[in-house]
Amino acid sequence: MDKDSQFSSQRKAARRAREQQTRAEQEKRQQAILKALCKPNVEAKGRVDRFLENHTAPHGRGPHPFDSVLESVPRENLTEEFFEVARVVEDQAPKLIDKEYMEALSWACKIPYVTKRPFVRPPAQWEPRGKGRDSLFRSLIEHLLAKFPVTPLLWSVFFDKNGTHKYNLLPLVGHVAGGGSLVDFVSGKVKSPGVLPSERPFPPFPIPLTRKMCHELLAMPSGFSFVAAVRRVQVRAAGGSERLLQAILTSQHFATLGSTVNEPFMQTVIEWLARNPMLDASEVPPLLDYIAHRRYDEAEDFTMKGRSAVALVRAMHAWHDGLTRVKSFSKTIFVESGYQPITLSMHRKDPDGQQVAETWRIREILTGRQLADEGRRQNHCVYSYERSIVSGHTSIWSMTMEDGQGKTGNWAQLTIELRNATRTIVQARGRFNRRATAREHSVMARWAAENKLSINLGQWG
Repeated sequence: MDKDSQFSSQRKAARRAREQQTRAEQEKRQQAILKALCKPNVEAKGRVDRFLENHTAPHGRGPHPFDSVLESVPRENLTEEFFEVARVVEDQAPKLIDKEYMEALSWACKIPYVTKRPFVRPPAQWEPRGKGRDSLFRSLIEHLLAKFPVTPLLWSVFFDKNGTHKYNLLPLVGHVAGGGSLVDFVSGKVKSPGVLPSERPFPPFPIPLTRKMCHELLAMPSGFSFVAAVRRVQVRAAGGSERLLQAILTSQHFATLGSTVNEPFMQTVIEWLARNPMLDASEVPPLLDYIAHRRYDEAEDFTMKGRSAVALVRAMHAWHDGLTRVKSFSKTIFVESGYQPITLSMHRKDPDGQQVAETWRIREILTGRQLADEGRRQNHCVYSYERSIVSGHTSIWSMTMEDGQGKTGNWAQLTIELRNATRTIVQARGRFNRRATAREHSVMARWAAENKLSINLGQWG
């Protein structure tokens, strides 16, 4: 071999050695990065076994230092299944060793006790997917419980702050995650398969859901808790708006699912609220407090049948303010919102083909007396907006049409709610809460354009 060939071979060998060293260093750095990402705040190795050793230690043995995260798990949730899964978490996803996630995991591990079936797949066969805690948790729960892909909404049950609520929903989660039908479960065709060691029986699902409501519930986008999702399908089925949903979710009376005795009554409350869309949304939570007081503290036979919205709101204010009587009409004078009224001249053809002149007006309601008159004329509960108008949050406008026909020639068309700060029209209702006609909507749109207002009447997305 000549000198040139020998020199070339040496250079190639040196280059291969450098490349091999570079690859080794890159692999070492990559392993260090992965280890740093998965490393918990404190050393996780042996946590589960240390805790289990202390938990099963004979009475009188000295305290053993065990992890406060595992100590926070409810004692009744410390099952063999939980410890089996916790060891897998400790080994493969130590960042899940967090109070919130481990408590949620302990509730999930009760599902085998509830369904009388083992996990769908052995915990030891889990292969973590994702890097964040949420994605790792969903990956683990789906591996353990889900026979087929299911909505993440089910897993939100494990994070509910109400322990009794989580306990009562375990049969539903286990049934649906295991491939069962939600429709069959809520209709009572599937019996709760047993009791936990405490011997408390699982109550039936308290809210009757139709097949359509079940489908909508399981198709709910992420971001809802299970209770909020159930309330959403209830409100939507009753014909209520998105803002009604937001209003009732702020009330403690809809924060959890009630009993099979209370929920049918609460369903009638939702339906009553949906039939009175002109009720000020800010009045809904205190009104629910008053309704609950009447039903549960005063008279068990209290119902929503035949209740007038105006009368109920007045009684609610009297109850909240500690009054024995309230005036029928307020003498309040409202501050003008600053938006401009409108007068439009239009024509229509009567049945005989004759042209009829119409004068359309939209005027702001500026006194409590006018507000009460508007509600009485239209047979809805716009009177409940008095406090919101005084605060400047809302202004109420009346749409009328004059055509010289009938006894007066002046017709009340719509009552319009305008959110002043956002310049948005959020409600437009006629007599008995009917929706705006196409002609009325066109007049309202012209008024909105002149005042640079937007129109959002609360339709569901």
